[in-house]
Amino acid sequence: MGKAIDAGVDSFLIADPAFLIALRKANINAEIHLSTGTTVLNSEAVKFFQDLGVSRVTLERQLTLNEIREIVENISGIETCVFILNSRCPNVDGLCTFMHVQFSDPSYKNACMLPYSVRLSRPRAAGETEEEKEDKELASQIKQQVWARYHMDEIPCGACALYDFEEIGLNYAKIVGRGNQTWRKVKDIEFIRLLLALLKDKNISRQKYIERARALYSYTYGFSCQTIRCYYPEVITQERILV
Repeated sequence: MGKAIDAGVDSFLIADPAFLIALRKANINAEIHLSTGTTVLNSEAVKFFQDLGVSRVTLERQLTLNEIREIVENISGIETCVFILNSRCPNVDGLCTFMHVQFSDPSYKNACMLPYSVRLSRPRAAGETEEEKEDKELASQIKQQVWARYHMDEIPCGACALYDFEEIGLNYAKIVGRGNQTWRKVKDIEFIRLLLALLKDKNISRQKYIERARALYSYTYGFSCQTIRCYYPEVITQERILV
């Protein structure tokens, strides 16, 4: 850590709470940013880590727009970050044992692409019919099958939500893909920067912004907007775009 500070590192991205506490005890002169690997799902979790000296928190990628809005409304004095492009994993990062693990079989780019079966292990809930329970199990199976088809390489995106994030008061949007080739990183940054520039026009409506964002996404990556590729699919479903 000392060598990193001497080299000019001004912040650490931490996922392990134990390491976070160790940094705090060591009085490291650098900001501490919390990784999505810690799994922050609500404002109380944000406040807990804020008390431990965290200055920026990356919110769990499974949160909806309304959940993110509720968190931001109930915190202060700490920066917030969300995912905006690439690697839309269906699993909760901090609870996933496959996290970033490469698999030996070249047919699968990483371990979480391995075929698996989804089953509900819980008994039928009170007031729930057997048919309803079976429907939920079927929905889980379909979600897994769809994910096997549309994985992280299908350029997941949440750029349409930038308009809402600007309104909510979010501080940062994270482009995933540190291992991507340079040309791809440049393309991703240019895509997001163009949309951020568009938001500087305070007269642009939400609907107009979303239309421009979708058109630019299709032009840049060659895909049309679909809910399976969307980080915040409620934006798409509100606009009645079908998968």
